[in-house]
Amino acid sequence: MLAAWLLTAAWPPHRTAALDPARMQPEHGQAWALARLPLSRFWYRDSDDGDAPAASALALFEDGEPLGPPHAPHDEIRARGGGAFSHWNHQLWFSTRDGTDPRRNGRRYTIAAPLRLPTAWPWAALLLLGAAVAAPSLGWLRRPGDPLPRLARRGGALGVAAAALLALALAALHALAPTIEQQVPASGPGPIDLFGIRRPWRIPPFCDGRWPERVTGEGALDGVVRFDLPVVPGPGAWIVVGLLLATGQFVRQAPRWLQPRTPAGAGGLLLLLGLVPAAALATAANLAGTLASPLRAPLEALPHPPSFGPRDRPLEWRQVEPQLARRPGEAADDFVRRLTLLVADGTAHAWDRRHARTLRMQVPARENWLLWLAGEIDPQQREYFFVDARRTLERGIGMCGHFAHALGELLAEAGFDARLVQLGGHTVVGVDVDGAPWLLDPDYRVVLPFGLDVLAADPTMAIPAYAAALAHHGIADADARAARVAALCDAAGNRTSSGRPVEDLSPASRRQEALAYALRWPLPLAVLAAFALALATRRRASCARPAAG
Repeated sequence: MLAAWLLTAAWPPHRTAALDPARMQPEHGQAWALARLPLSRFWYRDSDDGDAPAASALALFEDGEPLGPPHAPHDEIRARGGGAFSHWNHQLWFSTRDGTDPRRNGRRYTIAAPLRLPTAWPWAALLLLGAAVAAPSLGWLRRPGDPLPRLARRGGALGVAAAALLALALAALHALAPTIEQQVPASGPGPIDLFGIRRPWRIPPFCDGRWPERVTGEGALDGVVRFDLPVVPGPGAWIVVGLLLATGQFVRQAPRWLQPRTPAGAGGLLLLLGLVPAAALATAANLAGTLASPLRAPLEALPHPPSFGPRDRPLEWRQVEPQLARRPGEAADDFVRRLTLLVADGTAHAWDRRHARTLRMQVPARENWLLWLAGEIDPQQREYFFVDARRTLERGIGMCGHFAHALGELLAEAGFDARLVQLGGHTVVGVDVDGAPWLLDPDYRVVLPFGLDVLAADPTMAIPAYAAALAHHGIADADARAARVAALCDAAGNRTSSGRPVEDLSPASRRQEALAYALRWPLPLAVLAAFALALATRRRASCARPAAG
């Protein structure tokens, strides 16, 4: 099971299914909707959503020819058609290539999706492996005498052997660096941003990619560029090797500390000992995170300055955190302006997956070892989007969506009606201030005291504010860039979310973050406490024997 999961994560087989014309429903304009796809959740579980707007790898075909672009805004599908489609929240919005009715144009529409096995598979595989290892030992448990020394020798040897075999496999993988084909949308022949946009990369668990310096849109087929990405083991894989080795050596010492009187006790204590090294490592990571803040991203680790130059992020987190709350008697408009500028000055527009660990894009183990582990198992989570607004600001880097989410949530906590607004791919915050709609752009450090409807009628109204903000950062072509950003206010597909920013994130991501922070201390401490209790029980038994004699 574990091998199947690793192989399908890197080289997944694809399944093709035909769409039933009878289930296609006209949505609006040139868009058609299909609420239920002929694809089981066991085979394919990913789809775009507010948390990961480009997570789906589903492909759509018209008479065998691929349609696209994928991940298209729904308003663009409705207005332009041309084959654009979106796989959003497990539903399909699509258009035909020539705008005809897909139910009556006589063409066959199919979808293809790669196999995505559930992440529960590796844990099930480990349980089965443990059962397979324990099965031959059941006979030993029935032999007279203490079974723990025999089990400890066998379990320790297996741990050391597993560490050695895994180390050899990882060394071979590092030397061979096999390639996996990647696909990215291309809107033109120019360079493609591989590192600043979240994409559904195909990378095996516990592995890293050796990213090319440059990929262009030349030779794109139906708006998609394909390139080969070499993959090698990541640091997490070598940590697993060290844990296996430490666990094997630790389990061997079991008879020195513990002496159960029953076979069931021997098996339970051996399982406990196997968890102790991992629990000790998790506790050490928690302590390290308590002693020093692990989240703040070091801008000096960037291979180039942030998007807004060296003046970006002039404030440190310790300067930002005390000022997030609304001051007594502070007017609503003053608070909204101050908070927007505070978020802007405490963060930098920077995102580069080549340095995901150094820039804290992947949650460090010292911050939360459960989220770090989730990122090692699922490489998509290495570009982690925090639900908690304060952790986004503490990390201090991101893109427009990160900062808009953080600002919107802080305003919502303060009692404001704040919502995310999409401007042609750029995310800002819409907020009601004393009954008047405002637009806030914490990425560009801009406050616009009017709503989207006013700006859509005259986008040039935003140019002075954006030009002043860009000049503040020392940007040379401030006026030209300000005009381009302001033009987004009139872009097709602009929309305002229906609820507060956190509601744009999937419920699963919200639950995951809440559980990860709730359990990061109790889980390892429970294991260590159980081990300490077993040691204390052994000492009491040892002290009681002479008296009994």
